[in-house]
Amino acid sequence: MGLKDKFSEIEMKNTLSTSKGKGIAVGLLLVVLLLVVLVVITFALPKPGNLAVQAPNAAVPKPIPQQSPSEQTTETAAEDETVITDYDLFEYKDPFRPLVEETETPIGLTTGTEDGAGAGALLTTLALVDIVEQGGAKYAIVTFDGVEYTVGSGEQVAGSSFMVEDIGDGNITVLYGDDRFTLQLGQAIVK
Repeated sequence: MGLKDKFSEIEMKNTLSTSKGKGIAVGLLLVVLLLVVLVVITFALPKPGNLAVQAPNAAVPKPIPQQSPSEQTTETAAEDETVITDYDLFEYKDPFRPLVEETETPIGLTTGTEDGAGAGALLTTLALVDIVEQGGAKYAIVTFDGVEYTVGSGEQVAGSSFMVEDIGDGNITVLYGDDRFTLQLGQAIVK
């Protein structure tokens, strides 16, 4: 039994006349149509690496007025205003990577002038060294600009803008103007 006998014209017509045969024919037609659409999308649309961003005013070209040869100047019309990006528009971008890289300033490093004028102001450092208890009250031992101080809750540190608001177990809460900070043992604030 050969292939010609299996797919004879009469059997094909009989198969297509049944509902099962019609379903198979429609399915095959959809598969062929899907393949044609995929081929068109793959080859007809531009590749992501070949994209260029057009400036908005470049969408409609402006006609250049004709001048007589005696009125011609050396001005040239702006060519196509195409902006080429230096990154791939469709590349993977990590949503957890910060947009701006942080830079660290070492503790005690000063910038600017001491009177606060100039490009920057003098940086001050407040560090929590230890928490001690004397007479039932807790005191924090802090260093302010390299000098060690013992302060209680509600006291200002050496006439600075830092005020100790609360002393906890292993941490203190400090007010600096309207800003509130919690310092753990060994941590420092640079302002």
